[in-house]
Parts: sequence; C-alpha cells; structure tokens
Amino acid sequence: MPDPETLADRLDAVERVLTDGETDLAAVEDAADVADRLDALEERIAAVERQVADLEAATQALRGYVGNVKAVNDEVERRADLALARGETLERLLEAELERLLEADGIGEPFRTDDSHLAESTDASLADGTAAQPVDPSAGEGWRDAAAKIDPDDIGATGDDGPSTDRADESDRPGGLRAVLERLREAS
Repeated sequence: MPDPETLADRLDAVERVLTDGETDLAAVEDAADVADRLDALEERIAAVERQVADLEAATQALRGYVGNVKAVNDEVERRADLALARGETLERLLEAELERLLEADGIGEPFRTDDSHLAESTDASLADGTAAQPVDPSAGEGWRDAAAKIDPDDIGATGDDGPSTDRADESDRPGGLRAVLERLREAS
C-alpha cells in the first residue's frame, strides 16, 4: 500500500493537470456549481415553456368556445326574430280574417282597436232622456278579449239557426281560418 505522502503528491499532480497549474481548485468547484445551476435553470425554462404552451392551447379552446357561443346566440336571435315576425304575421292574418268573417256574417262593424268610438256622441243624455254615465275605456272589451271567447270552429257559420254543424264547408272556404293556418304552416 502506498504511503500517505505519495498519495498526497499524486493528488497534487492530478490537480495541476486538471487546472493547468494556474487555476485554483476552489474555482473549479465554483464552475461546477455554475454548471449545475445552469442545468437546473434550463429545466425550469423547459417547464415554463410547457406551461405557456398549455395556457396558449387553453386560451385557443376558450376563444373557440366563445366563438361557438356567439354563433349560437346569433342563431337563437335570428330564430327569435323569425318567430316574432311569424307571430306578427299570424296576428295580422287572424285580425283580417276575423274582421272579414264578422262583416260577412252580418254582425256589423268589426271590433275597434282604438278609442275613437268613445267620443262619437257628445250628447250627454240617452234616447230615453236619462243622463249618460261616463264611459271607462279600460272597462270595455277590446277585440282581442272578444276574439279569445270565439270558438274557431264556429267562425264562418251563417244562417238563422245558429252555428253550422257542417264543418267541411268551413274548412274548404278559401278565406277560412283553417286556410289561413295552412298558409302559415306552408310558409314556415
């Protein structure tokens, strides 16, 4: 076994070869620490880059989701507008048909939707000489209230004996309610 002095001499020789005799061993240890820290920093940078890539992917997914929600909202709004337009068209057609049927059945003037008839008479007394009571415009039935009470199957019946029991002639009429409803179904 070599003696401790020989080992110390050999160790000094190895240190000189590694450091070319000019570098101190403490500086080599510092360089090794720097290299270790550099490796650790490179690993952290790689981890941060992976997290950034994940965040970018999540951001793109959220943008796609928001875009889909906007597209769905636009489609829902378009459908709601279409439904509203169809409802308004149906209301106009039904109003026109109701007025036509009321006039054709001899009921007289169709229901009024305005209050102009309330001011038609300026005479404060009735035909029998009694004083007229003031009219509350909100108390009267509007045409919508009256129309809601009408059975659609009875509309269009004529004659003195009341509503017709023969439904076939009503549905075959070109201007009947069923024809209006059929035109609406075809339009949609």
